[in-house]
Amino acid sequence: MNDVKFGLIPLPTDMVEAQAVARRAEAQGFYSLSHNDHFYSPLGTPDTPQLECLTVMMVMGMATETIKLAPTVIAASFRTPPMLAKIATSIDLATNGRFICGLGAGWYDKEYEAHGYPFPPLKQRLEVLEETIQVLKAMWTEDEPAFSGKHFNVHH
Repeated sequence: MNDVKFGLIPLPTDMVEAQAVARRAEAQGFYSLSHNDHFYSPLGTPDTPQLECLTVMMVMGMATETIKLAPTVIAASFRTPPMLAKIATSIDLATNGRFICGLGAGWYDKEYEAHGYPFPPLKQRLEVLEETIQVLKAMWTEDEPAFSGKHFNVHH
């Protein structure tokens, strides 16, 4: 049997708490830390504190040395693929390769609408996710990344 690994999703309400819980999780032997990529918590109300996912990942990563950083699925439609590639690369470099980039198509329609993001049908969101993955792969593996698709065009 493979080793069982446990991650923690602490959902801190400020950056000092994020650092403290990250250090504690690492000291207790957790494999990874996660944070959800939402504008407001789907577990609470729009008034429930909700820090920005990738910023929290960076803060927790800078406070630790070994624990992996694995967002509980980054919504591909919240950031352009080149911006996401830049942010994920920065976090990964700052944390010596501990960032795990999990992506999803997005699902919480009320959140999209409340923050001015279009919420297209699932088929289109899945197309955007697929193209985002292709752009990220190109940007992370090619010397002169280029991609031309239905939703994104990226050229070096």
